[in-house]
Amino acid sequence: MEEKKKVFIRGRKGRGSTVIDILTELGATKTMGINGEAKDTIYFIDHDNNIACALVNSEMGAIIMDNYKEIALPRRRWKDGDALVNNKFSDSYAVFKKYNNDGTFEAYFSLDHKTAHFDTVASVEAFHLASTVEIENLPLLFCFLMSRLNEAGLCLPKKVE
Repeated sequence: MEEKKKVFIRGRKGRGSTVIDILTELGATKTMGINGEAKDTIYFIDHDNNIACALVNSEMGAIIMDNYKEIALPRRRWKDGDALVNNKFSDSYAVFKKYNNDGTFEAYFSLDHKTAHFDTVASVEAFHLASTVEIENLPLLFCFLMSRLNEAGLCLPKKVE
């Protein structure tokens, strides 16, 4: 097996397609039923060039982690104003402002259940970009706060470069 294929990636909810894309770019064949999102699983390229997986706490997982190089997922590419959804709590949302250097991001506001928090900081790993379906089902309070944010943004002076 080529050295460049002796890698593994830890699964991440909301990042499965990135996990699969990285492995296929290294020469793996997509395998049906593997989505790259299970956090207690590692994903790697087997000797038949298929994407395979093993539980982190299994013997096979331990052997892979001892002998293969771990690839860290690249930083997420969120833009200013993106709607984010918490990976663990489906009724927790945030509006992305900017990345920090310590694995966190600043949010214009976050909405937990029905409580809004303004100018908050949250973990990047705890959130994912809202899908089209999730955006369509955002709570009314989130939509109201977002519209006020957009309205305020229109009134702010524009940067001249």
